[in-house]
Amino acid sequence: EIQAVHIILPLIKQKFPKLPIKFLADSLYANEPLIKLCEELHWQYLIVRQVGSLKKVVDQCDKLEKTNLYKISCQETTIIELKNGHTKKQTVKWFNQVTVGKNSFTNVIRFEEIEYNADGSIAKDEKGKQKRFKTEWLSSVRLFKGNCFVLAKLGRMRADHEDLHNSLKNRGFAAKHDYARANPNAWLIWKL
Repeated sequence: EIQAVHIILPLIKQKFPKLPIKFLADSLYANEPLIKLCEELHWQYLIVRQVGSLKKVVDQCDKLEKTNLYKISCQETTIIELKNGHTKKQTVKWFNQVTVGKNSFTNVIRFEEIEYNADGSIAKDEKGKQKRFKTEWLSSVRLFKGNCFVLAKLGRMRADHEDLHNSLKNRGFAAKHDYARANPNAWLIWKL
């Protein structure tokens, strides 16, 4: 996939030069060469950064996060009231112009969501696991208070797509990659 993306994305750009594309990708693509490719194609990107990858980026964000300026200016929290009496607390922290490599920069969104019961304790799912979600994205878009939650919502859309793909593949439909090649129209309709 990593090698193919450097061939396929320029072909898509060549076929659709004016189409505005936002590249949503999983952590496999969280690397400097792909970020540079998106910049060369003038495409926006939003890529999941998995724990353990791009340690240089993590170190820079961790250091900035401890400063008073970032604590005051570069984080936002919102509370969402749910119908069952629970609440969701969403916190976004953002970092602009973080160095990825030599002459390469990105913006980083740190997102955390915790669901609370009416009594204030952290809610648990059917398996007894706390309802807590935490992730990071690399973004081509400069981040600020007005767009951080919008981009986090967009980033979570990729996870929904991945879950659908997993359902088609592993939860009773047995739709493997070969099926996508043999009958791409049905595969696409399932995903729609």
